[in-house]
Amino acid sequence: MAFKYKKLKLNTRMILVLCLVSAIQKGCIGLFAWTYLSNSLDEQIGLRALNVAKTIAAMPEVIDSVTMKNSMKLQSLALKLADTNNALFIVIGDRTGIRLAHPITDKIGKSMADDDGDDNAIALVRGEGYISKALGWLGYSMRGKTPIFDNMGENIIGVVSVGYQLDQVQSTIDRYGRGLFITIIGMLFLSVIMAIIIAKRFKKEIFGLEPEQIARSFEERNATLQSVREGIIAINRQGIITTFNKNAIETLDLNIHEELAGKHLTDVLPESGIPEILING
Repeated sequence: MAFKYKKLKLNTRMILVLCLVSAIQKGCIGLFAWTYLSNSLDEQIGLRALNVAKTIAAMPEVIDSVTMKNSMKLQSLALKLADTNNALFIVIGDRTGIRLAHPITDKIGKSMADDDGDDNAIALVRGEGYISKALGWLGYSMRGKTPIFDNMGENIIGVVSVGYQLDQVQSTIDRYGRGLFITIIGMLFLSVIMAIIIAKRFKKEIFGLEPEQIARSFEERNATLQSVREGIIAINRQGIITTFNKNAIETLDLNIHEELAGKHLTDVLPESGIPEILING
């Protein structure tokens, strides 16, 4: 693979590298965005379920019906509220966790802990609302559970559980995910175009030469420079030495082990008048 890669032209190499880097970046960004989106939607759906549960638990008619264990009224109310809030289910239980309302009528009068996928201890014992994912009779769902307090707000008399189907959450994630995927593909396409432009521009700056040609030209230039009998020293506009040969070192009696490239000419040859040429031409 490495041999084949080296056989590719510089343009192709640069495009491949730039596209690979861009693809990795876009992939990481996409994965992060997808994970963040999924977690955020899970959290939002969970909070929605909990807020609906708290609202129901605070309704006077729900409190009165739970106190009186009026299952018929609670069942009618729960079904209506579930439809209004697009919830998968709304289950209401009494102080002992016995269902007073459930979408499946046969489940009324039975314990919520038997098959709803999680218990109600946090709500009924500790008096706290919470969010959970669980598998119940109606499938996997995101649930919000909260205790129901009496009219005085002191004693726990029951519990409300509101659930949203995880398929609803997943369908929302998929909908947003498609838009995210299209955006990433579009960005990747633009990155490919930019990579092609950059590669062509770079190739133009080096006169269309391939790396191997540049290396060969550099070696030939050095060989030619060292074979010339005269001593040669070249500097850039700032007076920094860029090129020299062995004959220059010998002629000027410089230290052969000293690296001249990168040094200012006046540091090596203080009496040289060459820097003046840069000033007056």
